[in-house]
Amino acid sequence: MQVPAEWLSYLQRERGVSDPVGTLQMPLCTDCYGDVEGIRDGDDPEEWEALLDEIDVDQLVDER
Repeated sequence: MQVPAEWLSYLQRERGVSDPVGTLQMPLCTDCYGDVEGIRDGDDPEEWEALLDEIDVDQLVDER
């Protein structure tokens, strides 16, 4: 899943993620995809901030 711009800003500010060269992608398993997609489409920043606080940022992929 492509990381939305507001998520990227949060990750950079709060988790120290560097500015990607390409598009930052979050690899998701099929079981997690629906849950994360629902959070991404929601209006509650606390939900996606909690999600982003739990992820391993080393798993994010910078696609060029």
